[in-house]
Amino acid sequence: MSGNDTLVIDTVGFNDKFWFDRRATPHTTQLHTIERWTRLDTGHLVREVTANVKSRRSFGEGQPQPS
Repeated sequence: MSGNDTLVIDTVGFNDKFWFDRRATPHTTQLHTIERWTRLDTGHLVREVTANVKSRRSFGEGQPQPS
């Protein structure tokens, strides 16, 4: 494998009955995540995660949006 090979996992179809992370970040069924796993070399992987909530309802009125 070369150092630029990347596995992309694009996930939709979540339900709202689980904790998204350890901080209990709110989310809705509109949650959309994209994970990118890139092999740098034989012993190193880099994981990047993008989460798009697509709905302000999950954070409620007046609450700050995550950056």
